[in-house]
Amino acid sequence: MNAVTRQDSRLCIQKLVHCLVRFLTNWRSLSIHFVTALILLLNGLNPVYAKPDTRYLQLKNIDVSATPIDLDRKNKNRRRFGKLIWLGGVSLSSASVYFGGYSGLVMDASGTKIVGISDSGSWISANLYFGSDGRIAGINNVEIGPLLAPNKRPFEKKSDRDAEGSTLASGDFRRGILYISFENNNRIAIFPIRDGRIEPQKGLIPLPKSAMKHRNNKGLEGLARIRHGPNKGDLVIFAERFKEPDDFLNGWLLSKHGTRRLRLRSVGGYDITDVAPFPDGGILILERRFRYSEGIKVRIRRLYPDALKNKERLDGEVLFEADDSYNIDNMEGITVHLNKRKEAIITLISDDNFNLFQRTLLMQFMVPNSAGQ
Repeated sequence: MNAVTRQDSRLCIQKLVHCLVRFLTNWRSLSIHFVTALILLLNGLNPVYAKPDTRYLQLKNIDVSATPIDLDRKNKNRRRFGKLIWLGGVSLSSASVYFGGYSGLVMDASGTKIVGISDSGSWISANLYFGSDGRIAGINNVEIGPLLAPNKRPFEKKSDRDAEGSTLASGDFRRGILYISFENNNRIAIFPIRDGRIEPQKGLIPLPKSAMKHRNNKGLEGLARIRHGPNKGDLVIFAERFKEPDDFLNGWLLSKHGTRRLRLRSVGGYDITDVAPFPDGGILILERRFRYSEGIKVRIRRLYPDALKNKERLDGEVLFEADDSYNIDNMEGITVHLNKRKEAIITLISDDNFNLFQRTLLMQFMVPNSAGQ
């Protein structure tokens, strides 16, 4: 049996069991401690629960099914969460062994097409569709393909494939430029995008030396190219967990005037998982906290344009915070677009880590009173 066949066989078994476990984990009677114990047991006993080898992936269409979710399982009519309005969400699954691991997300200006980046070294593009109530109902016209090195082949080394964040630097999905951040081999790479498909890497963004000093799995995570407002053209980068002794998380602002260190106050032991430009010229920061004793938590903080432009030490306004008593998972990707009423819409995606007990969730919120910002 060749390497491709062996991998496909193992991962198909994983996906098959995945469906059963996702069903079981919807039963809230299973405690987080029980689920965590099973995760550790299965991942420790059987190495097939791992990222797929995307060296063997070729561009293709895949089917993705969607199951609607409510953020508050006990109150399905609840819409207000923190300072955000819940617009709906779905749990996504696919028979493709390459589907999953999404840690970066970009939305087009129409709010109907997404491009997702997986830390396995692949990407998907898809159209969103909505129900009669206006809530997101699923995705279709899904294409999946490998991220390609300058030689037009998938990245050979596993350490080169760990993509974590993405931002649309210029243009649009028809003809534009994406920046993608990678950890392990820390770098920010430039990828053209044509008709929703990511083309081979064309270069690298020069980074300050301080941005390269990270532990393997806590490196460059979120990035945002600001395309409006007083910070237009600036690139904001944050590491997942690069903390100084005084409890500030480190980031960098790259502009035409040079590079400036950003320091975000660490609150509650959260790590940064992604960053997105906000239409007013500020940014949103997506954060995650995980402890085996308490499960998963998620938070969104907002940094306003003036603070980002003029301050080194930043706090940010908390827009949303939730623990796993709500219907969340390992939320890792965030993007923002304006709807037809010029209201800011936040879209989140979760990274299932190709793990049997986790899900790929896609959810949306509205920022109230954001029209015209």
